[in-house]
Amino acid sequence: MSWIIKVILTNLLMSIVLVGSCFAQEDLLSRVPQLQENARESALGPPICGIRVIELDTSRGKIRVTIQLSQPPVFENKISVTDLLTLLKARIESNRTGKENQMSGEVGDLMQIIFSVLRKSKDPDVIPVIGQLLDDRSERIVFLSSGALQVIAKSSKELQFEVEKVIFPKTAIELYKKRAIELPEWAKIKEDS
Repeated sequence: MSWIIKVILTNLLMSIVLVGSCFAQEDLLSRVPQLQENARESALGPPICGIRVIELDTSRGKIRVTIQLSQPPVFENKISVTDLLTLLKARIESNRTGKENQMSGEVGDLMQIIFSVLRKSKDPDVIPVIGQLLDDRSERIVFLSSGALQVIAKSSKELQFEVEKVIFPKTAIELYKKRAIELPEWAKIKEDS
């Protein structure tokens, strides 16, 4: 096979993969209402004993992690961290612009499950995105974001170094004080401007 045909086939294959991942992200965004409903039902339902193993596609490759069982299940057995970050970025965009999108409004139950998965991913790419949610208008999401960052920081020195770059807004600190919880010493607090 000539090198030109190989290049063309490689480009075609890459285009198919990229288009497929765009459709996957759009599909996930369009399913937010159902995902939130499933997450709420899981949160309100009886406690479920047990775990399940899922495959996470991270920036460092595929890993297998255990998560708590939820009924109904919120995500499939294979999850792309990129897809979950798409959901978080939609929330950030809504906060920043005030424009409604699928992640606007009350999505706390879904966010709790997303953060529980992202904490286990140990993916450095999630840190700056989660850090942007420390300014969310929902106290619950601010608290979940902060907690996720702290868990990620504890997983390795390398990840702690990355989390230490995140600046915690005073609102997050006040939220922690209300709950009688202290942030780690390494947490940087945003100065008033």
